[in-house]
Amino acid sequence: MATINLFNLPDSKQKQLIAIAAQEAGFDTQDKDPGSEYRQTVLRSLTGKTSTSQMTRNDRVKVLQHFIQHGFKLTAKGNYKPNPTWLRKLLSLWATMHQQGFIREPGFAALERWAQKQLTEYCKAVSKPVPSKLDWMNDYSSILIECLKKYHHRALIEAVPRRFEHFVSSVLTKSAKHASDGDLTEIQLLFERVHDIHRAAYPVCQQVLDTIDGLQRRYGG
Repeated sequence: MATINLFNLPDSKQKQLIAIAAQEAGFDTQDKDPGSEYRQTVLRSLTGKTSTSQMTRNDRVKVLQHFIQHGFKLTAKGNYKPNPTWLRKLLSLWATMHQQGFIREPGFAALERWAQKQLTEYCKAVSKPVPSKLDWMNDYSSILIECLKKYHHRALIEAVPRRFEHFVSSVLTKSAKHASDGDLTEIQLLFERVHDIHRAAYPVCQQVLDTIDGLQRRYGG
């Protein structure tokens, strides 16, 4: 990393790399609201500004250095180096769980801490040290992916009934007369699926939550 001169990168390249790094860390860079999590917890906290277009070159370097310290990778020429497939899967699922409200902190650093915790007992049992960096955990990638899927599955089973109850009591009751026949049929099917959600497979739980969230957005909840 020391060979990369971030100051010499063109402004457009700096902005592009910041956007890529933020997306990898699980932030929604398309949300232009100055009060969004990405613009407040990263950009403003580091530079006092909420947009890379408002920043000086030094500001953008500071943001890039922040992401590099949290796992973003660049080549010696300052080009983006993609994470391996298994790590992209973990980061994508971690970001999804954050967006769904199951994880407080998005991004590489939080995922790395979680992964270290998951591997503590396993590595102790096989008399191996826990890797200190997430991208050194390739040998344990399948374990971590399965652990995170199970974590997500448990969170979905717990959250689905609450989200559906909120939708029915706080949203649908105010808009029921405007509901289409198709939506009413879908909601009736949801009643049955939510009732049995504790027995539902992981992909089904994801589909049910997506359906509830979609209906809630449609009816202004």
